[in-house]
Amino acid sequence: MATLMVKRSIKSGIQDIALSLSNSRPIQGEVQSFVLPWPASVNALYRSVGGKVRVSAEARAWKAQAAALLSCLRCVGVSWPLAGRLGIMIEAWPPNKRARDLDNLIKVILDAGNGLLWHDDAQIDDIRIVRMDVDPDGIGFVRFIVFTL
Repeated sequence: MATLMVKRSIKSGIQDIALSLSNSRPIQGEVQSFVLPWPASVNALYRSVGGKVRVSAEARAWKAQAAALLSCLRCVGVSWPLAGRLGIMIEAWPPNKRARDLDNLIKVILDAGNGLLWHDDAQIDDIRIVRMDVDPDGIGFVRFIVFTL
């Protein structure tokens, strides 16, 4: 029952985003939507080891999981990675009510798509994000739609 409600909420949430942003730049064409688990915190991305900054083990594990999921979920018949100017609409379903900066979440998601969904995140010209309710399962996830401009 909770899964069905979440799926309905996701669909209505994206529709609400599209409606609320209808006065801004129009969405030209949806390419595909994706769902990923809640990413590692940006604060946990990097660690200092022996005076050098390195990507943390937690961040490497999340990136590997995200890459595997994105590779499996990409539509057949679409030339990946996408070329040209792109946009992304993101729904953030946090695992709990802890305060979080949404702008940090954007960076992690865009970096995960590099080389898989788009060549480089510099192609993204339109970014839209909304914080949704806490994930009822307490896990947290992000859903995003990639579209062409």
